[in-house]
Amino acid sequence: MFYKKVNLNSDKACFEFLTTHFEYDTMNSWNGLKSIANNVKVYNLPVDYEKAMEALEEDQYFSINQTIRDWEEEHPHCSVGFNGRSGGYLVLYSADHNGHVFEKDGNSPIHYYRTDYEEWKRDVQATYGSLKAYHDELIWQVKVVQDFDKLCDDLVNVLKDLIAEYNHRKELTKPYSATLRFQRYYYDTIEDLKLHMLDMKRRGYSVWEYSDSDLYAEYEMNEAIDSEITLDEEGDEEFVC
Repeated sequence: MFYKKVNLNSDKACFEFLTTHFEYDTMNSWNGLKSIANNVKVYNLPVDYEKAMEALEEDQYFSINQTIRDWEEEHPHCSVGFNGRSGGYLVLYSADHNGHVFEKDGNSPIHYYRTDYEEWKRDVQATYGSLKAYHDELIWQVKVVQDFDKLCDDLVNVLKDLIAEYNHRKELTKPYSATLRFQRYYYDTIEDLKLHMLDMKRRGYSVWEYSDSDLYAEYEMNEAIDSEITLDEEGDEEFVC
């Protein structure tokens, strides 16, 4: 969805990939500070929006955040964060001292902020002596952005897995209505037993059996209980809530 192949042997292809990549205003549109980004708003992704939001709420975004942290560990020079009013954009930043390394502004040491390829070539040649001298740096930039795009694809797949797991748990959960027939109570004294028996009779319950010596009484309750039951993989009852 986000990842794109790039001809790494072509400086022009690399330049065009970087200059045409989606970007986001990282602070405010008026300051011109932009960075490589992708629009990852859930309603724009190939998933069911309602189920996705329910699955994310249940997971508390743990799986999403863990996937990003794993990626950052593999790319220690980078950081990734959500931006936008509703956090709908995933943005690529630099994690080192140069905070503008992936941002398109006039002060960036990376030269892909220029939109004209020939102008960019002249600037690179003037700075580095030749395009060949800058080639490794250019390839590094492209690969990092490609890895970032693949991360976004991986996050979509993580979300799909969360939805599948959520749906599976929902399928194993079903409502039920049961009747609690009997309830046994134990008492500290015979006086407590007798008082409670009188109270239960006044409330319409029948005494099923009781024992003065063992200090217990059992009542026929006849109360319906609505709840839900979750089955395990074999279809057996796992727990009742």
